[in-house]
Amino acid sequence: MALELMPDGTFKKLTKVQTDALERYYKREKEQILPALIQSPFFPTLVYGTLGVATLVVAWAYLKDKDLPTSDDVGSWLGGGVAAIYSDDPKSPPTLTLQDGSVVQLTRCQQWEQDAISWKIAEEGVFGELNKLFPSFMTGGLKISQATKALNIIKNMKKEGCPKPSAFSDAQWAQG
Repeated sequence: MALELMPDGTFKKLTKVQTDALERYYKREKEQILPALIQSPFFPTLVYGTLGVATLVVAWAYLKDKDLPTSDDVGSWLGGGVAAIYSDDPKSPPTLTLQDGSVVQLTRCQQWEQDAISWKIAEEGVFGELNKLFPSFMTGGLKISQATKALNIIKNMKKEGCPKPSAFSDAQWAQG
């Protein structure tokens, strides 16, 4: 009897026949993902969108007499994006200009709180709408990006001894 991980996250001892049946089930499920993607109404949009972006990049490079981006360029852009997410410094500026023109110096905790508010606005605004419009396999990267951004803000706030901002729930704050 083999110990197998079940879909509900528990382990069970299964016989050889049960293990083979489970493997056949997962194989069938895996084979059905691609046809479901192709039959999705979003697939043509995804294909045409990708072709459109590629066409715009080529046209822009041609009109501006610039070289097309290489894989090294794309890698450095992605690396810069990841580095920006995991920075130990707040993204908010250290000063805030009020409507009367006076400038207020923000503490590090206030800067982190501004970052948390910006994260919450993006989470409920643009990213929230995208998550409603598109299936989860298309917005998974956005969800991961938003989650890691929130986790980074929480960890840095805790490291600097800041109080929990209202942008995060108690569960999010405890998890960070």
